[in-house]
Amino acid sequence: MGAPEMGDGGRVVEVGVTFGLLAAWAVQDLEEVAAMPVWARGRLRRAGVLRSARPRDVATGLALAAAATVGTHEVARQLVRRGRTVSRIGRSG
Repeated sequence: MGAPEMGDGGRVVEVGVTFGLLAAWAVQDLEEVAAMPVWARGRLRRAGVLRSARPRDVATGLALAAAATVGTHEVARQLVRRGRTVSRIGRSG
């Protein structure tokens, strides 16, 4: 996907790792929806909590999740370049 970046401790962090975590999150959410019993879906719809997903809404949600992932990865890359990783923040000396 992209060039590897050096993370804390000299380990290489690739863009694929970030998108792999996004994919794992999406699969886990889909599993929860698929495993939800039919009677529960009906009750939630009648209560107005659960609405049918339109393809446009799904595409918008995926685009926002991808944009958030890319933005988070870019911020992390900048922090690593500056030498400010989470483990170093707050240390004196």
